[in-house]
Amino acid sequence: MKAIYGLAVIPFIGFLSGGAILSKVDPLFLGLPFLMVWNIAWMFISSGILAVIYWFDSHAEDAQQ
Repeated sequence: MKAIYGLAVIPFIGFLSGGAILSKVDPLFLGLPFLMVWNIAWMFISSGILAVIYWFDSHAEDAQQ
């Protein structure tokens, strides 16, 4: 397994840590509960991380050919 695939663990930890850490936070952010904003933010962060993994993986395949 390539080491770059270890980045895929970061979104998993981010999603799960938000519920445990931020469950007692009550403020609203842009009219939404902060935990919902946390999950939406991690959705976009996850997309970015997966794009980085794809970029490194596709360049590794090009180098092998």
